[in-house]
Amino acid sequence: MSNVIRFINEAKTLSNCEVYPASALPKLRSSHILPSDLEEFYKECGGMQLFNDSDFPYRVIPPIEINLANLEILGEEVEDDITKDYR
Repeated sequence: MSNVIRFINEAKTLSNCEVYPASALPKLRSSHILPSDLEEFYKECGGMQLFNDSDFPYRVIPPIEINLANLEILGEEVEDDITKDYR
């Protein structure tokens, strides 16, 4: 069993965590690659809410909410952004 699956299964046992049912893989542009561990995660679940009763709860977003970082941070795509050359 992979560490990703173990993590998801452990979160399911905790009363202060909620694991969302799997829904879909993130939609990516053809030039982007979904890392294998994220693909495994989203095939198994649709995100999660961790440690709801703590001062700092943590949320792993559902695949439908995944967006390009520049759009989220800058509000626009940057043409000469070197992160798009990642491979």
